[in-house]
Amino acid sequence: MVRAAQLNVRMSPQLKAAGDSVLELYGISPTELIRALWQKVSLGGEALEQVILALAAVPSAGSTRAQSDGRNLGSLANTVLQRQMDFEREVGLDPSTYTPLDNDQLEELVYLDWLEERQDLHDL
Repeated sequence: MVRAAQLNVRMSPQLKAAGDSVLELYGISPTELIRALWQKVSLGGEALEQVILALAAVPSAGSTRAQSDGRNLGSLANTVLQRQMDFEREVGLDPSTYTPLDNDQLEELVYLDWLEERQDLHDL
């Protein structure tokens, strides 16, 4: 038997009901949607940017929390794109020849970032 990881998400009952209603119209379960989202995010690189930009483009609902979340996603999308452009310029990469990192390369970058962050905290 294959073991499965579980993801728990907290949200307002109204938001869940609204989302469930829309997904039902399309014949998609919340689990199927989240699994597809995670598959896309796990690719990293351009796939992750597409997800962030798509989420940032979602109009906020009337609540202050939703508006704040929308601004945070927009800010995150801008930060990701700016970092990518800065990196490309710094190392002389041509975006038209971009190929996503494989899992090993991505894990190494995450590890190196973690080490750098620890060093930064140590220097404080």
